[in-house]
Amino acid sequence: MTAGDCVLLPRDLAFRFGSDADVPAQDVMTLISDTQMGAVITLNGGGECSGVGGYFEFIDPQADLLLSLLPPVIPISVITSDNMPCFQGGLRHGTSS
Repeated sequence: MTAGDCVLLPRDLAFRFGSDADVPAQDVMTLISDTQMGAVITLNGGGECSGVGGYFEFIDPQADLLLSLLPPVIPISVITSDNMPCFQGGLRHGTSS
């Protein structure tokens, strides 16, 4: 991964992101359990890394078939200044009520 990269994690699998494999893992759900939907949180004082998280919940049984056909990690190319407005617009649209 490089700066600006995104990944989609389409399955209910455990993943770990970090700068050092020796740092103990933390469950994200315990970190965000008291956070309101749409809120911005800062972990460990912030820093040079930003993340955006979210999820979809499918109730149709056909969704299991679709998700089983997807790879466990779907990389999205680097976000550049050329495509940033489109990306930001998508985030704003996705978080509006």
